[in-house]
Amino acid sequence: MGFSSSIRQYLSKKFLISLIIALATILLVVTLGTWLGTHVPEDEAQEYWTILESQAEEATWDAIFLNNLTLSLPTLIPFFGIGWILFIMLNTGFFLGAVSIVIFPGDTLTRLILVLFAIFLFPGFIVAFFEFGAYTLLLGEVFCVTYLALTRSGARERLKKHFWKTLLIYVVLLLIGAYVEEALILWQ
Repeated sequence: MGFSSSIRQYLSKKFLISLIIALATILLVVTLGTWLGTHVPEDEAQEYWTILESQAEEATWDAIFLNNLTLSLPTLIPFFGIGWILFIMLNTGFFLGAVSIVIFPGDTLTRLILVLFAIFLFPGFIVAFFEFGAYTLLLGEVFCVTYLALTRSGARERLKKHFWKTLLIYVVLLLIGAYVEEALILWQ
């Protein structure tokens, strides 16, 4: 089997569809979490801001990487993992939405738009590209394997031949994301 054939098998139609579904799901859940977070009382938002500041002071690329890896690894557990990563994404959005009350003036909708703008456009886009890209890849793989298991159409083969590739790319994306996040924290 040639290299291009291996890539085509890895990037199967089912896997690509799973990636699209994973990306859309993560974006929707983060947006929902952000929206919910923009409704917390100001004193609670200030507590979240204090947590963020204290974590930023101690943030190193390895601590960021290990935190992200530890939080997202349970995603690998079939069925449970899907709910787990969506719970993490909802909490991430909620935290960002709550912090937005301290950072951005205005009404809830304005804050929501500004937070999403900050996450998904420069400079937050750089971190989001790598971190959310890693989570999307992992969730897409879990969606694909779960679908293949439910339809009895090749889950074992996918796990044997391609799962390790996803894990490798996922870890590399998280590492790059951690380096970039540390650089952005130091830059501020």
